[in-house]
Amino acid sequence: MWIILELTRLAIHPDYQVKNLASYLISKSIKYIRKYKSEVRCLVSFADSTHNHSGVVYKASNWVLDGMLMIGVIFVIRRLYGIRLRDLV
Repeated sequence: MWIILELTRLAIHPDYQVKNLASYLISKSIKYIRKYKSEVRCLVSFADSTHNHSGVVYKASNWVLDGMLMIGVIFVIRRLYGIRLRDLV
């Protein structure tokens, strides 16, 4: 059985912002999932462009922009183990 997880609510308080912290946290999350949740084949996340979010943190972390689900919501994916999203469906 293959599982897809969603990365949600990545936020960094302004008092703790340092360069590349968001990418670092995403990287640590992916490494944890690969180590302890081997059944997960794909991660998804969303960026809300109505709030000026373009998914730049995900792009910097080698995620793939997969398109728009609805106006203002950008859908990004990160494939694990070289699996394509369409292979999971």
